[in-house]
Amino acid sequence: MAAVCSKLSISKFLDTLAAPTFSPGGGSAAALTAATACALVEMVSGLNVKRLLKKGEAAHSNAPAVKKIRERLLRLMTDDAAAFMGFTSVMKKPAESAVYQRALKKSAEIPLEICEFCAQALEFALAERDRTSRWLASDLDEATMLFETAHQSAKLNVLSNLSALSERFGRKELEARLESSEKEKVKLATAIRQGASK
Repeated sequence: MAAVCSKLSISKFLDTLAAPTFSPGGGSAAALTAATACALVEMVSGLNVKRLLKKGEAAHSNAPAVKKIRERLLRLMTDDAAAFMGFTSVMKKPAESAVYQRALKKSAEIPLEICEFCAQALEFALAERDRTSRWLASDLDEATMLFETAHQSAKLNVLSNLSALSERFGRKELEARLESSEKEKVKLATAIRQGASK
């Protein structure tokens, strides 16, 4: 199922997620949550551009860039499930073995990418803040909350895997990337909340 989970209907994916199996799991759920937030930002951007153009004002759409992030997040739904299945196949190997460590690192890298994409998408959400009408402000706020939730959820998976990852396989580098995405997420989400919609 890991190879096709991002192609399932929402209902079927949730049934698969609910099944008493290890994969797909939290990482895939976090990716879907972030993708949903992207879709909201795309909607807000599209409506903002439509309104501004109708008024005769120039307007740049952020929707295409956010769509690319959304599509990548959907692929990460599948990648996360596949990575965990790969890890389960080597779980009985010695924890210090290269094959175990590589599988563990892969299982950390994918949710880390989800965190980083959440931060990237928040940049586009912030770009919409000052031109978003009061009717769409709640949608932008909701997207922000979903990005924060997805980031925090994916972060839990990163930390779970990093706890057993050897420095020889890049633990500090991944920790630094995680810390960077966390700081960026907090900065951008705070800026979005501080903006006054018009």
